Amino acid sequence: MQKIKLLALLIFSFIVINAGVYYFSQENENERIEIALADNLSDLETHYGVLIHNQKLTADAVAISTIKYMPNVTKIMKKAIYASKQEKVILRKKLQKLLTNKYDLLKMKGVLQYHFVLPNNESFLRMHKIDKFGDDLTNIRADFKYVNEMKVPIHGFTQGRTAHGFRNTYPIINDEGEHLGAIEISFSSDSFQEYLTKISKIHTHFLVDKNIFDSNAWKRDDLIVKYTQSAEHKDFMLAISKNHSFDKCVTQTKKNFANKQNEIKKGVKSGKKFSVYTIVDKEHVIVASYFPIKNLADTKALAWIVSYEESPFIYKSIQSAYLTRVSAFILFLIIAFLLYKLKENEYKIQIQADTDILTGVYNRSKFDKILSYELSRNIRYKSQLCLAILDIDFFKKFNDEFGHLIGDEVLICLAKEISTSIRETDTFARWGGEEFILLFPETSLSQANIICNKLRQNIQNNPHHSAGTITASFGLTAYKPHDTIDTLFKRCDEALYLAKDNGRNNVYTKL
Repeated sequence: MQKIKLLALLIFSFIVINAGVYYFSQENENERIEIALADNLSDLETHYGVLIHNQKLTADAVAISTIKYMPNVTKIMKKAIYASKQEKVILRKKLQKLLTNKYDLLKMKGVLQYHFVLPNNESFLRMHKIDKFGDDLTNIRADFKYVNEMKVPIHGFTQGRTAHGFRNTYPIINDEGEHLGAIEISFSSDSFQEYLTKISKIHTHFLVDKNIFDSNAWKRDDLIVKYTQSAEHKDFMLAISKNHSFDKCVTQTKKNFANKQNEIKKGVKSGKKFSVYTIVDKEHVIVASYFPIKNLADTKALAWIVSYEESPFIYKSIQSAYLTRVSAFILFLIIAFLLYKLKENEYKIQIQADTDILTGVYNRSKFDKILSYELSRNIRYKSQLCLAILDIDFFKKFNDEFGHLIGDEVLICLAKEISTSIRETDTFARWGGEEFILLFPETSLSQANIICNKLRQNIQNNPHHSAGTITASFGLTAYKPHDTIDTLFKRCDEALYLAKDNGRNNVYTKL
């Protein structure tokens, strides 16, 4: 016994050491991966911030040069406020002619929309779409509404009827301090993707929430920025550009990140920046970093910038941790086998101590332990508990007529029938001789009565091949407040005697 204990202690210590190696290698791998993911996300955020800043500087310069250094612009806007529809047509053409060359240069800098609205939020001139004018944008463009009310500039990602962009909106105020409307200088998502791809060498996807514009809008031919269903999320559309093919950006991305869909959905739902990685093949790991683009109110992510970069660092980290864990696992298997052999012997001894040798069910000693535990648990949680004693009817007859071997077979047959018919939560044991006992935790008296009657019928319906029909009588009771094991058994015994006195082969309950 001392040798067994010593060996068990040595094996346990060795397992603990190897488990520690496994745990710390896993922790080290996770830490290294988290660092790599954070670095990728930080790079994307930094490049995004630089681009946003540069675009704002460009927009500021365009706004100042248009409002301050092109006086004819403010003169036309002032006249347009009070002009008739016919007069507005003439004024619009003058403003368009005045700004055409400037707009051509701005498009080279990534400017998508060069848009002028009147103080009442009526669209006066869209340089990107000359034929669209006169519509009220009050309830469509929060940036125009805000700027015309507050007379201060605003910057951010906002939606339109069909297009979405990084908008920089400024009040138009002339030298006399008169408010004449607002001007928008916005940049397309395509310019972001092109900048990050060419300048920062980061392949990106720009995803737009399809719920922020008409469900069919992204299919229209007149959209300035084209969209297709993204691979990343069913609720977001991918902004198509010359650097993005469907095969690479949709088909391949969907395949690469198929096992990360739940993680991506969770991250998108949170509205916070996050990164995920996927193992593409035996030598490549790709990191996808998601950076949210929120609306002007800064409450919801209407779009996401998603970057895709290979990460040799994560790949090496995974490989290193894998080799460490495999080594630890092999050692663990060897030790576990040795431990299993020892435990197997202990288990067999314990089973023998807890089991009735003849029937293979629990013996009285084991049942007493389970009953004590269930009774204390029942008292603590104030739940329901039922106890039943069953006795084989006229068991002496089987022994007298067929011999003790057949009598033993009857006991085994009944024990097998009940063991396979009760619930996992129930406990069944041989109490002594031809008596057996059942414990029903979390069970009402009416439920236990139904179960016992089903067991009684099953016993009766499965005759022994030699002894014939077997029947049993059941005495059943339920736990009552202040019951002890003795009072519970006494009441159960009384119920069993009543069952026998009332014709046997029945279930009798006693409260």
